[in-house]
Amino acid sequence: MSIEFKPRTEQPLKETPISLSESQQFSVPEKLNLSPTVNSASQRLQTRGLVSATAFAKAILELHPEYANHKASELTLDENHSMQRHTAQEWLAQVRALFDPSRAAVLHGRLVIIGLSRLDASLQQQLTEGGFLSALEAELNEQLASIPAKPHSPDNPIADTVTIHRDDALNLMSEDLLGRAAYAQALAQRIRNLNLKKEGRAFAIHLYAPWGAGKSTVLNFLRAELETGNWHVIKLNAWEQQHIRPPWWPLMEQVFQQSKMKLGFWARIREFWWRFSIGRSHYFVALIVIVWILALAFSMIQVQSETASEAMKIWAAIADNAAKILAVIVTIWATVQAVSRSLLIGSSRAALTYTEIASDPMKEITERFKWLIESLAPKPVAIFIDDLDRCQSSFVVELLEGIQTLYRTAPVVFVVAADRRWLNACFQQVYKDLDPIIHEPGKPLGTLFLEKTFQFSAPLPNIPEKLKQAFWVYLLQNRSENMQAEIGTARQKALAEMDTMRSDHSVIEMAVPSDKQKQSFAEQQGKREAAVIYLATPMMMQDIEHRLSRFVTLIEPNPRTMKRLVNTYFVNIMLSLLSRKDVELDALALWTILAMRWPHFAEYLEEHPTMVELIQSMQAPPLSEQKLASIPADLQQLFRDDEVNAVVNSAPTGVKIDAEIVSQCARIHV
Repeated sequence: MSIEFKPRTEQPLKETPISLSESQQFSVPEKLNLSPTVNSASQRLQTRGLVSATAFAKAILELHPEYANHKASELTLDENHSMQRHTAQEWLAQVRALFDPSRAAVLHGRLVIIGLSRLDASLQQQLTEGGFLSALEAELNEQLASIPAKPHSPDNPIADTVTIHRDDALNLMSEDLLGRAAYAQALAQRIRNLNLKKEGRAFAIHLYAPWGAGKSTVLNFLRAELETGNWHVIKLNAWEQQHIRPPWWPLMEQVFQQSKMKLGFWARIREFWWRFSIGRSHYFVALIVIVWILALAFSMIQVQSETASEAMKIWAAIADNAAKILAVIVTIWATVQAVSRSLLIGSSRAALTYTEIASDPMKEITERFKWLIESLAPKPVAIFIDDLDRCQSSFVVELLEGIQTLYRTAPVVFVVAADRRWLNACFQQVYKDLDPIIHEPGKPLGTLFLEKTFQFSAPLPNIPEKLKQAFWVYLLQNRSENMQAEIGTARQKALAEMDTMRSDHSVIEMAVPSDKQKQSFAEQQGKREAAVIYLATPMMMQDIEHRLSRFVTLIEPNPRTMKRLVNTYFVNIMLSLLSRKDVELDALALWTILAMRWPHFAEYLEEHPTMVELIQSMQAPPLSEQKLASIPADLQQLFRDDEVNAVVNSAPTGVKIDAEIVSQCARIHV
């Protein structure tokens, strides 16, 4: 949505020189010392509860359209693109921790926007487009340049001059500073537990988070973990391939190109011959015919004649024969080309032609893909698709539909990393004419398609504040090898202890210490990561499934939904542990059911946690009806819905979802 700017009457605020904090602990002072603009914007946002960094930036820019040389008036920001939510005060505390209070005493508008962009990758991406962020930072260049850099020393571990870090995904788990390696290991264990051969069909997983949250890093960790377990992993960058049509073609081509050296000898010969000879057979035919013509012509030249008239007759005969032969060549060429194009899978153009001409092209593609995957046996195959949330709507939808239809009979695991909001919007765009017809309360049309495509959805875990601070310290030159080593040691020790445990409750109890237990941060983190890895084992998954059986009356009577619930609940347990938002397990089960059945409704409650109380008070009009009027129209009926009320109040277990639980669940993922 575009920013609507209000007329500004006050004078622009004078900017304060800043530098990055020299404090390794990033302590947050009790007094934030806000400028009038930032104070006004934060007060306006307080009534909204949890907000995105984009929403905070918009509130400031509405008061200061002259920022960045008036580029703010040309800026378009989507505050729903980011899934990370905090209160205004929490955002300000994090921004305050980024800058040295002695050199940036006042948190003014420009400074807060710059800080928010460093805390939220989605906002940074939006501000970078059009040069807004660079223009905003340029307005502070003079002050920054006047601050002398200090060299490293024991008393000053962080220099004012920060090394430039490449924005590349990590490849080695040993480089992980944010607890994502354990998450990838647990997902890999769940993938290894799948019996693809027995099920006889593909399994699709959706790994989602906003831009820049680390999806590609988790994919790299997941790939390393699976390849260690003797898997073939194929990777497709959808963004690089989106210009190729049809969309299913680059996927099939990448599978072949990245696996051809791993095929058996005869399987490789068979595949090469199919691709090379069938697609280019007309070249062989043409070559043979041309060689035959040339041989005939040269043989005729050797004919000796005594008179010119006889020679002319001979050449006339050659020309006549050549014309007839050329006619045959043209006929053969046209026929072979038509046949070869119907079978040629050597280029995207030929693949498109093939689908237009062949009587049953999709069946041939489906069987060929299945044969290719099975030829890699006994090693199982996983296909990773990254950067799909940068592609055009039509490409996204056609590729996902291809996974669901063309490739579903092959024993392969698809892992698609993409922002869920982007995929939803793509389906909404492509099938916008169906939206008024096929619509469920709290469940947008795009969600229905994603549920059909994926059997397993996994967001990235939120980052605990301590890990976030350690990561900033790492970026500012003071590397955290000691903490990494301590976490790794604690994780291995905890895994050894958990090996004797036989219930998920005992594992979680060990990982989540009581208030009386005093443990270092590294020890706590190591135990939580160990619990995430251990809970993914088949034995622990049985306990998790048994726990969910108590909520069977709240679950939709749909086999696919029941299977998805087990996977999603397991993911939410992992997220709760890694984000250090320790939600009670029964309450987490209820929230999982609510979010799966009515995802749009759950997103609304995450942004407005206290509104969950309205579900419990709908029997007390007229006050409830007055509050209900402020809620989006498509969600109002869910506040009156008996099934929603049953999930929130959970008659079977006695557990209820209140505002605190909603607030906690909203923070377990990025």
